[in-house]
Amino acid sequence: MVEIQQNNDTVVVTLGGDFGQPEADILDQKLPPLAEQKPRLVVFDLSGVTLMASVALGAILAVNRSIRKYGGKVRLAAPGRNVLGALRFTRIDDILEICASVDAAVGG
Repeated sequence: MVEIQQNNDTVVVTLGGDFGQPEADILDQKLPPLAEQKPRLVVFDLSGVTLMASVALGAILAVNRSIRKYGGKVRLAAPGRNVLGALRFTRIDDILEICASVDAAVGG
């Protein structure tokens, strides 16, 4: 599942279930047009993600590269225990800020 909500200069991307190639392809299709609008912040809500494949992590990092080009930020919100473990193992937590909730990510 991929749902995208835009509110002013903030985009919240809610992901759910197993996040693999099909979901990464959806991000590759839907996020570049949003990035062209230069949102200040993109938050990935990971609270509903049960499994995250490496291709999905790559898609999130690609979004991060696009957003950072103009000074925007990407944050990850509310990953479950398994997903948080994968983020730490791959050291993505060294690249992207991980917040306890979407509200914390948007407000932080």
